[in-house]
Amino acid sequence: MDVPGRRGISLPPSVTCLAALVVGLSACAPAFEFKPCKATRHPCGIQAGIELPDGTTGEPRAIPPPGARTTVVEFWAIHCEPCRRTLRALDEHRGALQRDGVAVVRVAVLHRGDPIEPVREAYGSLGVTGSFLVDWGADYARDLKVRSVPATVVLDREGRVRWLAPGNATAEEIAQAALAVAE
Repeated sequence: MDVPGRRGISLPPSVTCLAALVVGLSACAPAFEFKPCKATRHPCGIQAGIELPDGTTGEPRAIPPPGARTTVVEFWAIHCEPCRRTLRALDEHRGALQRDGVAVVRVAVLHRGDPIEPVREAYGSLGVTGSFLVDWGADYARDLKVRSVPATVVLDREGRVRWLAPGNATAEEIAQAALAVAE
């Protein structure tokens, strides 16, 4: 599924690595072996701190949350079946991750003006714990170079991108990467 506002954009050759990264070929680290990002031309290391509205209360919430050693940000959309699987799979690890200081933040990507109620209903039907934040217009997703959902990004305690999960990353691999960043 495309992220709103990203259709028809072609990338110059100088960011070919970035294009490969966002379609699942992570230049930061392969899914099976976490290695922190190095100074390259991909978005690893960019500052990613922001506030987004809570999907239930509308109150602004910080990413990364205060006190989190590491933050896993899951981007998802209401009509994305792979997103539903990803949200459920990582939810199984959420409690253990939180005990280790890892926050799991889910961000629903919506078009500007989309109503929130269908998103709340869909999220509630997933059977996952916790709330979600909303990225109307996909501005935050675009800032992190996310072009499609589902997408998972791991941030360090300062909110810098440390790992972009390849499209085929499992919940276990995401959890391992988050814990490695937390160390």
